[in-house]
Parts: sequence; structure tokens; C-alpha cells
Amino acid sequence: MPFGAVVSGDIDGLNFKDNIKIALAGPLLNIAIGLLFVAFWWVFPEIYPFTEVVVEANLSLAIVNLLPVFPLDGGRVLSSSLSIALGKEKAFKICKITALVFSLLLITAFVFTVFNTVNYSLLFFSAFVLFGGLGANKENVYVRIISGINQEKLKSGITVKKQAVDKSVTVKRLLTIIDPACVNEIVVYEKEQPIATLSHEQLVNIAKKGELYQPIARYLG
Repeated sequence: MPFGAVVSGDIDGLNFKDNIKIALAGPLLNIAIGLLFVAFWWVFPEIYPFTEVVVEANLSLAIVNLLPVFPLDGGRVLSSSLSIALGKEKAFKICKITALVFSLLLITAFVFTVFNTVNYSLLFFSAFVLFGGLGANKENVYVRIISGINQEKLKSGITVKKQAVDKSVTVKRLLTIIDPACVNEIVVYEKEQPIATLSHEQLVNIAKKGELYQPIARYLG
């Protein structure tokens, strides 16, 4: 199977499902920790005064992170789920609208606190949600860094930079060694033997996937 088919093919659906699992892992861990201490209270009730704050912190963190807005985990679950059902373009539009709605609700709540005890946390959180949601994009910063090859510079020549990595290296690590001033090529090794060479165009396609913590071997077919 050609490399291009692997990059742009059905693997998208699998990536989105992986995103959902990864995003849910953090909140579920917080919930598990909170429930574990609650269970301990039945066996060791004397630890309640010392562990109540742990339960409250973990459950609160889980609830906040599950809100369906970027860049929270709930927002990543929402965008990945919608991307599977509707495609990336519609998914990100819906996510931006959701972020705007939540931000307006938080600002409204802040306004109500002005007449009692002012809660500036709501104001800051509304800004966090707004900018996080509106900044959600299907292409991450690495795409913008490596995608452009200046046509004018090509007339005078651009350096081709060739580097080697092991197939276990993550996409994030791979993209951090990319030189934006060069045309990049990456030779992928397995047990000291080269198994593939990724062109600049292939690297751009990998970056567009946004799967920064996946091993580069995932994209080799």
C-alpha cells in the first residue's frame, strides 16, 4: 500500500477513537481516585477529615475537564466524536459555537456575582474557554511551521536536511527536530536498519493528523 494512502485513509477514524480514549483517561482517573477514598471512609472513617479535600479536588477536576469545550478533555471528546460522525470541518465549527455559548454563560454568571461577592475566577475561566475554543483548529502549529516552502527561495536554492530517527519516536518529538528553513527528510530506523524515508510532504500530512503522542511507526503501514 502506498504511504500516501496510509496517511490520508481510514486511519483517521481510528485516530479519533484513540483521542477519545486518551481524553477520557484523565477525568476517569480523577473519578476513580475520588471514589477510592470514599470507599476508604467506610472502612477507616477516621481518615475522613484528612481526605475530604482530596475527594472534592479530584471530582471537581473531573467535572471541569469533562465540559465539552476546548482545550479541556471534554472538548477533545466532543470534537473527535463529531469528526467521526460529521467530518473535521463541521466538528470544529460546532466546537467553536459550543465554546462561545459556554463563555457567554460564564460571563453571565460573573455578572450576577458582581451584585454579591465578585467571582473573578468565572471571568478568567470564560476567557480561557473562549480563546481555547476559538483557537481550536484541525491543523496544529507544527503544520504551519513545516508546510511552507518559499517559491522565491527555491530559485536560489533551499537546503535539504536529512535526519534519522527510530520508529518508536513520537510524532511530537519528530516534529520538534524539523528545521522550518529547510526541506526536510526523515529516515526511519528499526534495529539500526533503515525501513522508510519520509519526505517533506509526508511529514506535513503526519503533522495534520495532530496525533503528537503516537509513534512514527504508526504511519509506516
